[in-house]
Amino acid sequence: MFKEILLDLMAEKGINQRQLGAGAQIPPTTISGWLNADRLPDYTALSKLAVYFGVTADYLLGLSDESDAPASGFGALPPSESELLKTYRLLSPAGKARAAAYIDLLREQEENPRAKLPRK
Repeated sequence: MFKEILLDLMAEKGINQRQLGAGAQIPPTTISGWLNADRLPDYTALSKLAVYFGVTADYLLGLSDESDAPASGFGALPPSESELLKTYRLLSPAGKARAAAYIDLLREQEENPRAKLPRK
C-alpha cells in the first residue's frame, strides 16, 4: 500500500525518484528500494516524506484517507504558505540561502519603510 501511495503522490507532483530524493533529502536508492520491494521507510524518512508532500504519516502508511491533515507541529498552513514552503524545499542550498537573504531584506523594509531594497 505504501508503494502505491508514494507513486500516486509523486505522479500528482510530477516528479521522479531523483527529484523526490533531492526535495525530501532522501537518497534515491532508498526510494528505489521502497518502490521495488515491500519495505517501509524508517521514522526519519517517513517524517521527511510527510513534510515534503504535506500529508500525514498515517496517510502515507494507508492508515488514513485524509491526506491534507497537518504534517508538522505548526498546524495546518494556509495554501499560499504551504506552496511557498514546497517551492522553498525544491531549491538548491544556494537558492535557499538567496531566498533567506531576500526575506531578511523584506523584513528590514517592513520594520523601516523608508529603507529601500537594493536594485540589481
